[in-house]
Amino acid sequence: MNGVMVVIGTNDLDEYYEMDTVPVMGDKVVCKFLETKVGGMLANAAAVYAGYGCKTYMIDCVNGGPQSENMERELRECGVDTSYFSVDASLPDPRCLIMLKGGERVIFVMDRKKRDLKLTADQGRLIAEADIVYSSLSELRAFGAEEHITERIVASGAKLALDVEAGTLAEPEKDFLLLGWADYLFINSGSHRRLSELYGGDYGERLREMGAALVYTKGSRGCSVCAGDGEPIHVPGYKVKAVDTTGAGDTFNASFLYGVSRGWTLRECAEFANAAAARAIGFMGARGGVATEAAVEQFKEQFLTGGNQS
Repeated sequence: MNGVMVVIGTNDLDEYYEMDTVPVMGDKVVCKFLETKVGGMLANAAAVYAGYGCKTYMIDCVNGGPQSENMERELRECGVDTSYFSVDASLPDPRCLIMLKGGERVIFVMDRKKRDLKLTADQGRLIAEADIVYSSLSELRAFGAEEHITERIVASGAKLALDVEAGTLAEPEKDFLLLGWADYLFINSGSHRRLSELYGGDYGERLREMGAALVYTKGSRGCSVCAGDGEPIHVPGYKVKAVDTTGAGDTFNASFLYGVSRGWTLRECAEFANAAAARAIGFMGARGGVATEAAVEQFKEQFLTGGNQS
């Protein structure tokens, strides 16, 4: 495997605010504007993967406006090839509102209004030549059913990896079948609860029978990997002070897939990804995880030596 990855997703602008308290429905809170940074879950992962020196492409549909051009330029500066972007001037500028409190955050994602997208011939050829295709349910769902994008990815021989977000599970029957096409599913605690509600406690076993490796991310508690008939792999997390957890999951996922591209074992992939994500939350901004392999290994060595793994 040469490690060529194609990311299908959205690049957006993250507006950061500090809340005076965490609200419940009906509350009013005071928010202080902090800064604006370029982000987007899948774009963040693309930047992290490219940071390891791997050829990384991104497929997105943008409006071609000034903000879009600025975000695209920043991706290119991270080493991501954006030459396969398509343009639809009717689309809004993609934005996220990130509300911080005590190192944690709530994210409000504005509707990107991407619907019934079509793959261009060049995009189709790019996917056919990829080693890994990384995306999410909502991004794949943005393509019209007649595009058969998931089947095309699998037929190409690429490994399909999906970031499973709880809020993207909108069509339970169709979504489960789509998840079943994947080789790797990244599932956080919220997604795990939602999957269990929709499909029952045995959903993981059923997806493994369909061929997927399930990677459960648990923040500071580390991660678990369940694949095939093997015993679950549990890897502890790191005791680090969080500055901003935005992008930690994106860093983890991209770093895990970097390990896959290198032919590492699942345990090695998980250990490296845990360290990369822990390192990332020490920085403000969703792309704090962009680093070299050597920088992540140095971080891991320092913390293992200091006994700070939880």
